[in-house]
Amino acid sequence: MVRHSAPPDHLRPVVARRTHPPLRIARSGVAAEGARIVETVDLGARILLAGKPDMQAVGEACHRFLACDDPALAPGPPPPA
Repeated sequence: MVRHSAPPDHLRPVVARRTHPPLRIARSGVAAEGARIVETVDLGARILLAGKPDMQAVGEACHRFLACDDPALAPGPPPPA
């Protein structure tokens, strides 16, 4: 049996580990910098839901509606992709 003193050439070189930012960020868990509450609006009583809907999907739909419901945006069909 032949023994080699050199390391095998198929190993990766040792490098320092790097810290990477998270792949996804939960916006509700991030502090808002420079933001302030200018108005509080009562949306009324809780909506009664039938069955057992996926509450994450309901929440995402509400957030997306509120995010895009801007009266300054022109009404009409979306631009072609």
